[in-house]
Amino acid sequence: MDSLSAILANSKRGISMYMVLFSVILAGCIKDGDSDTDVMVEEFSGCDTLDKSLCVFPFPSNYFIAEDSETPTGYRVNFGETALPLNRDDVQVNPKYWNEKDGFSPNAQPTTWFAELSTAELIPWTDIDSFADDDATTVIINATTGERVPHFAELDMTLDYLDESPLLLRPAVTLEHDTRYVVGMRNLKKTSGEDVDVSTAFAALRDNTTTKDWDVEGRRQHFDDDIFPLLEDQGFERSELQLAWDFHTVSRENSLGRMLWMKDDALARFGQNGPTYKITSVEYGDCDNNAAIARTIYGTVSVPMYIEADETEALLTRDEDGMPFYNGDEDAEFMIRVPCSLVEEGRAGPILQYGHGLLGSLSEARTSYLSRMADDYGWVVLAMHWTGMYEADISSILLMSVNDISDFAFVPERSMQGFVEKMGGLKALMGDLGQDDALLVDDGQGNMVSLVDPTKIYFYGNSQGAILGGAYVALSPDIERATFGVGGCPYSILLARSHDFDPYFLLFKEKYVDQRNVTLIVNNLLQMMWDPGEAGGYSYAMNRDPLPNTPTKEVLMQVAIGDVQVPNLASHVQARVYGASNIAPGVKTIYGVPDLTAPFDGSGLAEWYYPDAAETPFEGVPPTGDDPHECVRREPAAQRQLAEFLTTGTINNYCNGPCKGLISNTCPQ
Repeated sequence: MDSLSAILANSKRGISMYMVLFSVILAGCIKDGDSDTDVMVEEFSGCDTLDKSLCVFPFPSNYFIAEDSETPTGYRVNFGETALPLNRDDVQVNPKYWNEKDGFSPNAQPTTWFAELSTAELIPWTDIDSFADDDATTVIINATTGERVPHFAELDMTLDYLDESPLLLRPAVTLEHDTRYVVGMRNLKKTSGEDVDVSTAFAALRDNTTTKDWDVEGRRQHFDDDIFPLLEDQGFERSELQLAWDFHTVSRENSLGRMLWMKDDALARFGQNGPTYKITSVEYGDCDNNAAIARTIYGTVSVPMYIEADETEALLTRDEDGMPFYNGDEDAEFMIRVPCSLVEEGRAGPILQYGHGLLGSLSEARTSYLSRMADDYGWVVLAMHWTGMYEADISSILLMSVNDISDFAFVPERSMQGFVEKMGGLKALMGDLGQDDALLVDDGQGNMVSLVDPTKIYFYGNSQGAILGGAYVALSPDIERATFGVGGCPYSILLARSHDFDPYFLLFKEKYVDQRNVTLIVNNLLQMMWDPGEAGGYSYAMNRDPLPNTPTKEVLMQVAIGDVQVPNLASHVQARVYGASNIAPGVKTIYGVPDLTAPFDGSGLAEWYYPDAAETPFEGVPPTGDDPHECVRREPAAQRQLAEFLTTGTINNYCNGPCKGLISNTCPQ
């Protein structure tokens, strides 16, 4: 395992080795009469001098890790008390929850800043293939395999002061857990055409210039042995480098371990027949007058609680080892929609668990298009709130964004509690709840039978329902097929290009004098917390490397080109990590998502083109114009496609060529 002792790829040199080296140097250099200014203090400053624009730039970096034999990676993140951003109100981000990690997010967006940087030399998102070119200006290397990571590079164009815009490297896939990565940059230019300025600290490392700066000397051997050689192997000569560094990603055990423990504990408590429940009301539809829904059942299910309190700002409980513990039970709301077709035919139908959109609620499952689909295909729809990311959480999230992001962890940690709630609701409906009188029907022969078939379980989520759904489905022991509408991951690539997050950007930009802090927060710091609460943290758990006691999953993704709320670039990342194929004939080719002619089994991506939709800008900002975000779910061909996939596992194309539509016809603005 690598660490800031062995980061030190595959060597076991570390801080201790640096200490010995320093002692030898010090013994030979300090003489009687030397002034204090001649003495190099054997202590890291707490801010990385490779890029002095922000304390923690370049980010993420192994400068900010410490050895820890108790963690799976062998280290832990080690931000100092004043390393993270300070806002206008002199509120310093407390590193407490970040320092619980044993590495950085596998959804990190490596970030640094150069004055007056030109974008002309950067790898564009329109040509990700060029990451492998001999003359590529940026590189991310997996230190274990020695291979380059596909990525593109861009300036953060969401800031008010573009002279502060950092450079972001955006990986086209999720990185591996517990793996060291090396970042290198060369041949970058200023807008004037001159080479960008190289920091004094990096120049000293690159050029073998001796300094009295421990931030340089304490890392020199590591750079010589474990960073520069890897870059040279990829054709990045040491002499041409303008910046290089490395970082280690969090272990899967550290990132997801709490959630996996909660899942196992909750499933054991649910029992064979599911958790206890209470039905609070039943609405009856008039099926004789063309209604789609015969019964709408509201109630609560009692599930184990692992947060400190049933409140919107509650964090997970933590024992002395930092693991959650059972903290009593809570009631989670559910809504069940039974279609007229099942009641009229007196038969059971599959469970379709539905995931609602951004900061919405379970009531989204009452929409007319979903009601008609349930009736057409005979689904019993189960809807619950995304606890942590539903309407009741809005004020708490806004206040946290304004006041202090130190406790941002409550957002994904409440989402983790929400995953437990959804598992509980599903287990209840598969068990005793599915046999409740409210869910029985006469089969036409005088027998009262359940309307629920507990052997057929599907998931369908749109927007946030596909983002959080990517985590929930990967965790579920019961769901094996899911359709994600207009989703994507990770949040670290999604936020800057989403119109939905504009209000939060405004808040952040008002709170930080130096807006480079906003780039750091939005593209990296939040993601370190978010991994266990969104799809990006479970990328390879979906089907490449399933979680323990969990089946592999197949996923159909349906997205709209020009989506203003969930950018296509994030959808493409999600498709790549799921091993999805681009359903041919498609609208366009997509890097890393191979074309495959339908019908086929497995995971697939269907892109819909709307000529009257907003155009995707080249810069990393949201599109402006009409938004097709709500359209695909209402397209009859898309509905038929997802219904067949959920039922049979086969992906077909019902568009008679590439899928196209008109916003003005399907979802007028």
